[in-house]
Amino acid sequence: GLVKNTCYVGISFYQPIDHIGELQTSMAQAFSDRGDGMVLRWTSFKWDLRQGAPRLSRDAARSLLAGVIDQYRLHLQQSPGRVVVHKSSAFSSEEIAGMREALDGTVSYHDFLSTAPSTIRFLRLGHEPPIRGTVIEVAPRRYVVYTRGYVPFLRVYPGLRIPQPLEATHADGTGAITELLREFFALTRLNWNSADFASAEPITLGFARNV
Repeated sequence: GLVKNTCYVGISFYQPIDHIGELQTSMAQAFSDRGDGMVLRWTSFKWDLRQGAPRLSRDAARSLLAGVIDQYRLHLQQSPGRVVVHKSSAFSSEEIAGMREALDGTVSYHDFLSTAPSTIRFLRLGHEPPIRGTVIEVAPRRYVVYTRGYVPFLRVYPGLRIPQPLEATHADGTGAITELLREFFALTRLNWNSADFASAEPITLGFARNV
């Protein structure tokens, strides 16, 4: 489940069709532990895709997360005690530093988790794919995570294709990975606009990517 007084944030990027070469934070989608949602669309910035996945500057990362916390206070009339950030690409050292600055003195605990489709696949004995909830540590603080897969309770895999796992990296923070991934899985079931048993991504990133 979700932890009380925690703000869950998803950050991803897109390239506007009419501004080739200019990338924008598509959305910072934030949720409280009660499922209340908040949306922030942020400023555009130049980025050459040949440099790899887009990254925020230190100032932009600080400003973005500070804006999320301000909106959380505005909507819920209290400050979060903890912030968990999910990002659709790896965190840079500048992003981590900027986000830490936004939290300094206002939020006691944080965890930053990056995710991306995994190129690693695992097989399971029998005719069914790996069980939803399977986690394999492939390197320190790096995990292959099956958010879609066979569901023993349903006795079926509720999908059409071979499930593709995610790779999750715990980039910063002191939270236990078991707790972080428990929340991660819970957030894949928070999309009330879908009839699916669970989404491939947590709602923090699913909404941010689609808008």
